[in-house]
Amino acid sequence: MNQSTGILKDYQPASHLLAGRQIAVTGADYELGDAVARAVAAHGGTAILIGRDQPTLEKLYDELVQSGAAEPALLPFDLWRASADDFDALGKTLSGAFEHLDGLAHCAVDLGILSHWRYMTFPSGYG
Repeated sequence: MNQSTGILKDYQPASHLLAGRQIAVTGADYELGDAVARAVAAHGGTAILIGRDQPTLEKLYDELVQSGAAEPALLPFDLWRASADDFDALGKTLSGAFEHLDGLAHCAVDLGILSHWRYMTFPSGYG
């Protein structure tokens, strides 16, 4: 093991590492986004919870507030079905509600079926 690998392995972020930071987390209504939003809150940041399942987002919101973390923001939004106008409205909502955005954790993913690339088919002109 080289020295840099050891440093990363032993790294423990400070509990206030993200204090005053506002981080938008897409997919906050599923496992990966939920975990990232909790990590943002645990390290002092404000999590902006973005996802399509409002009841799940509300549950996460309540849990973060009860934990004593900075109050998160909740933005129900379906990235999959959104139109260009919807994304424009989301941008306006974010810029109107927040002075700044310090980060985006894009955790809204649909991995589909995992397979070796040689067994996949791609649309013509892809890549």
